Amino acid sequence: MAKEEDDDNLPDKDAAKEFYAKYEPKEIIGRGVSSTVRRCIEKETGHEYAAKIIDLSQESQDGVDTHTMRDATRQEISILRLVASHPYIIELQDVFESETFIFLVFELCKNGELFDYLTSVVTLSEKKTRYIMSWPGADIDRSFLVGDLAV
Repeated sequence: MAKEEDDDNLPDKDAAKEFYAKYEPKEIIGRGVSSTVRRCIEKETGHEYAAKIIDLSQESQDGVDTHTMRDATRQEISILRLVASHPYIIELQDVFESETFIFLVFELCKNGELFDYLTSVVTLSEKKTRYIMSWPGADIDRSFLVGDLAV
């Protein structure tokens, strides 16, 4: 079975009872190296969210230690909680963790990836990009920039 077909399978309900009790997962709306993002519905309210399902099982890590992946995800959660309520950063709603999966439930941003939007409407020359990146504050911890930004 191809890896993409394999990724369509949802985690076993026993592995994520709390998540399944609160949310109903729907179609896949995105994929990452170690995760799949699905639209989901909160059962109590009917609100739509995006669930990033991170697979921590050994076979999915392609050489990345499970503990390293779990620690990196916990750091991502901490950062997202620090910047919660910022108007330009996606809101983390819920977190569920099991032995083999971590579920991060975010507000659903229906317009897709910010990168895709920006590349379709904005064209910057190399010179202009260099100028913007030289602005005061532009060098403040570039490692904090997140590649999964959405609008």
